[in-house]
Amino acid sequence: MKHTYFVLPLLLLLAIACNESGGGGGGGGQEENMVPYWVYDRIYEIENNTLPGMYAHIDHIWRSHYNGNPVYYFESYQQQNVDAFLFNKYGSLLGRGFSGVTPPDDIVIDYLYECTDDILIWEYCDSMNYRTPNWVLNLIDHVEKETDSTLTNSIWRYDYEGDPVYFLSTSLYQVYHRVYNIYGHYLGAPFGGPRNDGDGLLYDFFEERENQTFIWENNNYPVLAPSEEYAVISAALMDEFSNFNPIHVLDLTNNSSIYPDFIRSSLDYENIDYDTLMIDQYIQNNSSNYFLNDNELSTPIELISMENIYDLVHYDGWQAYWDDYPNSSDVLTLSRPGFDHDSTMAVMEYSWQMLPMSGSGVLVLLEKVHGDWRVVLTRGTWMSKK
Repeated sequence: MKHTYFVLPLLLLLAIACNESGGGGGGGGQEENMVPYWVYDRIYEIENNTLPGMYAHIDHIWRSHYNGNPVYYFESYQQQNVDAFLFNKYGSLLGRGFSGVTPPDDIVIDYLYECTDDILIWEYCDSMNYRTPNWVLNLIDHVEKETDSTLTNSIWRYDYEGDPVYFLSTSLYQVYHRVYNIYGHYLGAPFGGPRNDGDGLLYDFFEERENQTFIWENNNYPVLAPSEEYAVISAALMDEFSNFNPIHVLDLTNNSSIYPDFIRSSLDYENIDYDTLMIDQYIQNNSSNYFLNDNELSTPIELISMENIYDLVHYDGWQAYWDDYPNSSDVLTLSRPGFDHDSTMAVMEYSWQMLPMSGSGVLVLLEKVHGDWRVVLTRGTWMSKK
């Protein structure tokens, strides 16, 4: 079922690549990436308890591509034995999913196996029963039409000081991450800016916010822009893999970031003095996947796409990869770094894969000393052995 979806590690992505190569393909043009207004109408009805009974249990909406077209899958996490619904981009019902009594339609079964480009459009939080304001919907519309200059790439709703607020995040380094009330009035920027410490108006936002609800994110993945992030990535990889050529990195970052409690406990155990904003930025930066830019990475670090890996290993397995790249590192997948307020400390994760079902992940803490990034701590995060 759809609610078991999560970001898979590299060792399972090859299986997905197989499905996608025979499925109907990825996303279409810019117009297809826009969320139709009928979806926002359904969200409003769900949040205000005015939706007809058969849809009333819906608490998650996904956008995917199926047979080359955008589709929308409505389902429930809270109630497992109720219908889910698959719609096309015009709002026409294509099929029903599991209900606990009747089996799912064939088209829904096929969709669950063949869909690509999953994006969580909306999830319901019963403690925040508010309609998404029109100014938020208009902002989303302008961003997806590329007629907006705010650099917003994701929107989250929280409770802050007893009121609902909207947190507008950006993927660009040192750009303010802004908070607005439900009327669109600016409250402050708890993060970003020249020193990445915001504008001072909401200094306690990350500590006091509650009831996080995801609203929207931009599906047009930008190239990872900040040069400082590439400097951190290059330093972390060269510290461990400098004897390899090339150091192969998957060209899309991994958004299944480390649990923040693990980062905190690792740093506390080592008695390291750190800025909690670093962890908050790490989580925000990895709320989406991002394409990397080969030109920003130090030699011999090279990007490789999942398509290229799939082409290599599809018939002869991983031995074909090692035949072509005998001196390569394992294939690495990266997270985006998070920085402290003055950009002198950063945290990130990389994971590697040598063979199917064989790999591990590593948490890396770096400090900037005399202008250069240096690794000061590494900790294993997961391991899989065949």
